[in-house]
Amino acid sequence: EGVERVISGLRTAPALPMPAWTREPPPHYHAWQDMTDAARQRFLRTRDEELGELRGWWVREMLATDSPQTERLVLFWHDLFATNYHGTFHRSLAMALQNATFRRLATSRWQTLLGAMIRDAALLEFLDNDSNRVDAPNENLGRELLELFTLGEGAFTERDVAVTARALTGYAVADTADHPFRLRTWDQDVTEKTLFGKGGVRDGDDVIAHVLEREAAARHLAARVQAAVRAG
Repeated sequence: EGVERVISGLRTAPALPMPAWTREPPPHYHAWQDMTDAARQRFLRTRDEELGELRGWWVREMLATDSPQTERLVLFWHDLFATNYHGTFHRSLAMALQNATFRRLATSRWQTLLGAMIRDAALLEFLDNDSNRVDAPNENLGRELLELFTLGEGAFTERDVAVTARALTGYAVADTADHPFRLRTWDQDVTEKTLFGKGGVRDGDDVIAHVLEREAAARHLAARVQAAVRAG
């Protein structure tokens, strides 16, 4: 009964509304190159202030929520999919949207959450996937997907990293609306690839499907959960 009460009380939305700026149109990141030095400084200060408000909101949410376990799960996913605000080109809105994704999908299928994260604006920016192109693959996201997020060190080869990176080419972020996922088809490698000795890989979703067939994937996630529980 206790477990049922915790599970049935898990939230997919916060108890307190996120800061008002998260519901407003995003700032004009595309105009960065045309700004004066003074305008750029103002732009960055405003984004830093927004992040401070977001942090304050999350602390208050942790105190006010009627589902503490929800906050533990959001914090767990935030730690697993480690994303640095400054590495996202000061995309405070992207950090807020990522937090909302963790809430919405905290107890969804692992495959569903992974599919959302390889399209997450903050993570794509932080791991430089905007520069992952068919003619010049960037392996940052592919390597972290295998090593940090799903399989763990030693459970894959450098060739697996290269194949994963090619499957994630073209995955990028738009600077409009709420930083939606944008598939740059002109940068995408759509050829069929072989991962872990099995063919049929053309994109990120195929990579995730292949990864989750590996025993190491279940062991890695279980170990991360266990470590989080031990840490309190």
